[in-house]
Parts: sequence; structure tokens; C-alpha cells
Amino acid sequence: MDGNQRPKAYTGDKPYIFVSYSQADSVRVFPFILALQERYNVWFDEGIPVGADWMKEIEKHIDGCDVFLFMVSAQSLNSDFCRKEILLAQYREKKSINILMENGLEKTGKFILLCGLFQSFKLFEFPSDSSAVAALTEKSTWLKDVAKMLEPPENEPINKTESKLESKVVYSPAIQPVETKREAPPAVQQVWETPEETIKRFKGKLSFERLNDGTYKLVKGSSELQTVEIPNFVSVIGEEAFERAKLEYITIPESVKIIERNAFYYCFLRELRLPDSVTSIGDNAFAYTNLSSVTLGRGNACIEHCMFYGCSELRSIRIPEGVTVIGRSAFAVSGLTEITLPATLKTIGKKAFYATTLQRVKYRGTRRLWEKIDINFGNDQLSYADFTYKYVDP
Repeated sequence: MDGNQRPKAYTGDKPYIFVSYSQADSVRVFPFILALQERYNVWFDEGIPVGADWMKEIEKHIDGCDVFLFMVSAQSLNSDFCRKEILLAQYREKKSINILMENGLEKTGKFILLCGLFQSFKLFEFPSDSSAVAALTEKSTWLKDVAKMLEPPENEPINKTESKLESKVVYSPAIQPVETKREAPPAVQQVWETPEETIKRFKGKLSFERLNDGTYKLVKGSSELQTVEIPNFVSVIGEEAFERAKLEYITIPESVKIIERNAFYYCFLRELRLPDSVTSIGDNAFAYTNLSSVTLGRGNACIEHCMFYGCSELRSIRIPEGVTVIGRSAFAVSGLTEITLPATLKTIGKKAFYATTLQRVKYRGTRRLWEKIDINFGNDQLSYADFTYKYVDP
């Protein structure tokens, strides 16, 4: 491959791979991108038009990508731009793979904190980028899926080069193996992490406790963590697990059933999506966070006391059907201006909306049902807001 050849970012509407890297590594990264482009469509930041909003372009292309690749080096682990891209990819739950360009980086604290739960592939073990791409394609079900959606370029055969060097693809515990009829080449090995191995690897960053049913409780997270993907063997997020942490983004899997009191109290959490599996949430669980977007699951029947107390960035929220109780001071001193309430609601606790500037209430039930709700004192904001009965989502 010509070392002076420069790749161009994909601009079409077919499936593509997003590559995150440090500009300082361009000389090393561009040949790998060229090798990828023999098989796949690839977008990277060279595709951002002059004068365009950088972050909007990055967000758009991460949202649209099928697989996210992070080119891991000492430079990229220290890059603020790469960190933002990784945080967004994790929050968007993108299929993500670390491409390790140097040996030993996977053992560093920065790697573990930033992208330690991604799959990892050791690029530095291969004699050429083409052989590395061939081996990566062979072992990644995600990339195989992308390849199936793409037709090879006309009159240009796909490179079938296989590497003779041994590599390891390390999978996050949240990802389950997919069996295929095609046998893997003997030179390539898959390594699975058990919960015990994951716990050992994240010692000092996340601590766990084994429960009687064989699942685990996440007891404590490091205060320095900014993003977390909870492993799918966790069923309980413990009391004060991330209290006052720097945590901004979190992915909560369907395995989680319980979030205990003060679990995220006073941390920097910005967005929240709760799965339907969560059936119990303790008091103050998300109080004083930076939440501006909240999606609640359908498994929990109660918005507990002070659950979103002091969330000044929270402007709007939809309470799902099935919720019967909004607890005392649940949204007090928050930035809430609009709320959608379910027809199943029976009780609104004391000062649930105290010191908010609530302007609009969308109630899914009838006026008669509303009049039957037990509304405790300190909720005058409901009287002053514009009201819609029998509300239906557009």
C-alpha cells in the first residue's frame, strides 16, 4: 500500500464504520483506514466540511455508524476530543472496538476508565494492516454483519489475506458469544471474561458484592469515573454507589432491578435511560444531578421521595403508565416546566413540585380521574399550570 496515499471519509448513506483517533497518530492510522476501506465504508473527521460545527458533525456520524473503532495510543488516551467521542458512543450504545496500536496500554488506568469495557484487538501484533483487518473481520460478528450489508466494489475482489500471527479479541462481559458454522482459524483465539475476571480487572474502579441468587451488587464506583457501562451480571446498584462522583453518562442493562437510595446523589449525570427491568428506586437516587434528559422504564410504580430533587437542568419528563405514586418532594427545586402524567396515578406527595416553575401538565386520564387523585399540600404549581386532559402522544 502506498504510504503517501491519503484516505477519504465516506459520504454515502450505506452502513459505515466510525474511526476515532488522535491527529498526532495520523501517519499510523491512515494506512489502517485505507486497509479498512478495501472492505468497508469508513468515516473519520477528515470528512467534516470546512466551517461546519465540529461537534454536530461528530454526533451525527456517531449516531449513524454501525461500528465505532477507537484507535488506542498514548496520544488518543490523552485527547479530549477522543474522550468526547467515546463518551457519546457509549451513551448511544454503539458497538465499539478498541484497536490497540501499542502494547501494554490496556493495563493503564486511563484505558480502563475510558474504554475498558469495549472489545479490544491488538493491531500491533500484525505485519500489515491488511492482515490485521482480515483477522479482525474474521473474529468480529459486528463487522461481519456490516460486510453482509455491503456489496464489494465492482471488479474489485475482497482481500482474503489471513494473518499467521496470534491475536486476542477481548470481549466485554455484556456481550454474548455468537456461534457460527464457519470454524475460526487456529491462530486466532477468543478470550471470555467471567464476572470474577471482570471484577478483578476493575479492582479499584468498580467494586461488587455477590448476592445469594448468583447476581451481583455494584457497591461502589470510583469518584473519578466519567462514564460507566454497568456489566450485565449486576442486578443492584448500591446505596451511594456514585454519590458525588464525576460520572456524566451511564448505561444500565436489563439485568438491573434495584437502584438504592442516594445511588447517584450529587454526581454530574447528564442523561438517564432506565430499562423496564428496574422495579425499585430509593429516595434521593438522582437528586442534585445535572440531568437534562430522563427516560423512565415501565417497571417501577413509584417516583420515590426526592428522586429528582434539585435537578435544575431538568425541564421536561414523561411519567409512564403504571406509576401510581409521585413521592414527597420528588421534583422539588428542579427546573421542571412540563410534565406528562399517567392515568394510573393515585397519589402526589407533599411538595412534589415545590419551587418549580411548572407551566404545562399533560394528563393521560380524564378530568374525573384527576379529581380522584390524592394531592397533598405544597403542590400549588399544579393549579397554575396549563392543563390537558386525555393527552395522547403525537
